[in-house]
Formats: sequence, C-alpha cells, structure tokens
Amino acid sequence: MRLRELTEGVGRIVKGVNTTPDVGPDEIKKQAKKFGNSVDKDGRPPTLSKKVKGSSTNVLYNLGLAESVDFRVDELNVVKTLDFIKQAHGDQLYGKAPYWTHPRAVALTGRKIFGRKFTPDAVKTAFLHDVIEDTNTSLDELRKLEFSDQVVDAVGLLTKDKSLTYADNIKKIISSGNPLAMMVKYADNYENFTGDKSDWDPKKADSSQKKYLKSLDALGDALGVSYHLGESTSNSNACPRTKASSCQCESVNKITEAKETVTAVCVLEQSDAVEGTILLKQQADGPTMIVGKITGLEPGAHGFHIHEFGDLSDGCKSAGGHYNPDGVDHGDLDEGHVGDLGNITANEDGVASFSIVAERVDLTGERSVVGRAIVVHSDVDDLGKGGDEESLKTGNAGDRLACGVITLKETVNENFADGKKKGKSRPGRVKRAGASCNGSVTSLRKRAKNSSGEKAKMYHWCANMKSGKKK
Repeated sequence: MRLRELTEGVGRIVKGVNTTPDVGPDEIKKQAKKFGNSVDKDGRPPTLSKKVKGSSTNVLYNLGLAESVDFRVDELNVVKTLDFIKQAHGDQLYGKAPYWTHPRAVALTGRKIFGRKFTPDAVKTAFLHDVIEDTNTSLDELRKLEFSDQVVDAVGLLTKDKSLTYADNIKKIISSGNPLAMMVKYADNYENFTGDKSDWDPKKADSSQKKYLKSLDALGDALGVSYHLGESTSNSNACPRTKASSCQCESVNKITEAKETVTAVCVLEQSDAVEGTILLKQQADGPTMIVGKITGLEPGAHGFHIHEFGDLSDGCKSAGGHYNPDGVDHGDLDEGHVGDLGNITANEDGVASFSIVAERVDLTGERSVVGRAIVVHSDVDDLGKGGDEESLKTGNAGDRLACGVITLKETVNENFADGKKKGKSRPGRVKRAGASCNGSVTSLRKRAKNSSGEKAKMYHWCANMKSGKKK
C-alpha cells in the first residue's frame, strides 16, 4: 500500500474499525513504522513540542506542520524528505553552508509568503527542487520513493532545461499553471535575490539581481502576490534584504571586508509615549554590545527583540516576525531566534536602562541586523517556556509598543552634524532656528506641527533624515 493512499481517504484504521479484507487492523501503525514514525491507539502521530529535541522537529514546527495533534502521516514524511536531500546533496555547498540549507530556506520562505497554501507537497517540492539538476537522482527514482505525482511533476518543471534561456524556463513554469512549481520558484528566487553577493563579481551580481527581479515580477503577477520585490520601484531606495526605506548593505559589506569595529543606532518611533535610543557596537569577531534607555513604559518587564524587516510603512506591524535565520523556536538571548534579546525592565518611572551582550547578533556579514528593526513589547517575554504554541513563536510578549530601524552610526553622524560637515547637513540652521534633532520621528513631526517658519522646517528636516529620506 502506498503512503499517500493511507492519507488520502482511508482515514484512521484501528482495531475493529474500518477494516476490510485487504486492509487489516492497525494498518496506520504498521505503515507509519516503515517511515520511522509512531502513532497512538487512534492512529494519531504524537504532538511535537519544544521539549522534543532535534533539527527535524524545529523544521516541522517552523513550517507550520506541527500545529495540532491531527497533522497527517504525510506531513511527518516531510522530515524524511529533508533527510533524503541531505544525503543526496552530500558535501555540496551553497556559498559557505551545506547545500541542503538552501532548499530548506526556500521552504521556510514559501511557507512565510504563501501561508497554508504552501502545503506539505509544496514543502517537499521546495526541498527537492535542485535534486535532479545537481545530483544523480532521477524523476523515476523519486516516483519509486513514493513521492506524489504532483511533487514529481513540479520538480520536473523546476529542473532547468539547458536548451532554454533563463527567461524561457520561467515562462515554461508559468505557462504550465502548476501552482507548486510557481510558488517554489518564487520562493527560490526571493532567496536568491535577497542572498549575500558580497563575494560575487559586481557585473555578475548586478545582472543576476535584474534577472531575479524580473522573474519575481512575472511569477508574482501569475500567483496574485499582492506585494513582491518586483514592485519595489515605488521606493527605489528600499532595501531588498531588510525592506528598510534606505539600504546600507554596501556600507555593511565594506565594513565586513575591512573587519572594522562597527557602531549602529536605533531610535524608537511609532509611539506617542514610548521613546528611546539604542546603541549597538561590535568589534571584529566579537559579540555585539547593546546599550540603551527607553522611557514611557509601564513599570515591569517588556519583551525586547530584533525583527526581520526595517519596514515601518505600516507601523511596527510591517517589521515582520523575530529575526530568525536559523528557523528555530523562540527562546532567550542564548538559545532561540537570533533576534531574541529577552526582556528589559522599566522602573517605577517607566524608564528602562539596559546593557546586553548579544553573542549571536552581528552588525556585519550576511547575518547583519543593520536595516532590521528593534521592537519593544507591552508584556513580559516568557522566553519560549509558556507551554503553548504562541510561546514558541513570540514568547507571548504582547503588542508592539514602539520600534525603530537599526542604522549605521556613521550615517547618523553625517546627517545630524548640524553644520560640522559641509554638504551633509544644513549648516547651523537647526540650532539657530531653536530646533533639535533629538527624539523620535513621531515626536519631531509633532514639534514641527506645533511650530512655524524656519523652526518648523528644521523639525521636518530632522524627521525626514531620521526616517531615511534625503531632504
């Protein structure tokens, strides 16, 4: 009996229930055991929780496939697919990482973009999308391994036809109307477009970016994606890696190559009450020191995280989830998302002063948090120990009170030199007008509204500079 026959209509088969001459009692248990899985007396697989250790469990959880006791044996088989590609790709590398980390990242990105439309079959397709092209595996072998026809057909479409140009291969995928192939290719090119290319030849990198962007436009239109990278022309300065309003990737790459000490700053905004400035500093190959002072908080502990995007176009909501390049469960400063910084504690006056040594946070390299956002939350972060699903995602830290984009401090120094660097600011005008660039973007806008003449203009200018605008 094929695995998918069990999962597509037979239902749970337990002793004395739904037995037929060709399907005996406890058939689910027998079939699941073949794949190294176990089920309870009702044919249900065990609940996966944070207590279950291992990368396979984390992959299932972060792909949204371990959300309830009722997920199917087919979804458990996603782990077997991941194990298969690890073996198939062997010692191959993707950049400096094992090659299998790339298809895993494609699967995570697909799940993030398309949600539940990115089914277990889509996840398996993402895992397998390069296996025909880059290994000795054939489509017939995939069929013998009992992958569904839908998965095998999609993998076939995703395997590059070397007689066609790149653009024609994309057209072939779109014209097929195959949703698995189109979603996986979109996620694949999203990963390719946003990946680190600091070691690439500049001309090759530029040509590849244009190629990926054009394909994302075409695939995004075919899939009905409401926002995709190809539409970023509405803000030509937007960073493809972090979605911040201005991109500092080039500066990060230069600092990375020079192995210099780097300093960044984050000014909180998007709140009428909560304000603060956070300084981040990292010496070459060392941990990142994070020091700051935040006011306007309720007394007590507040979750404090680095989020994936520096996009504040929809307030703190558009900053995305916690920065989690490893695809693991939520945790604390030592173990969990890279962006998990634990809690900061406000005193009776609502002031939180803090100093954090973040071993896993980098300001340089391909995992740089420059351009991403820091968010302070309304509630205490339970550090993933709350015992529920949300705890493993957000730590039940509550609403997003305020946020700000992490910016290289060199840029801030130039923008707010107040006349000390000709051409980088308006010489002396801010000070002469009686204005100041201190405070959040929101507070500066309010001061501009309540001022007039030159003073109002200077408050507007300060706000624009802090928000990444050029004037």
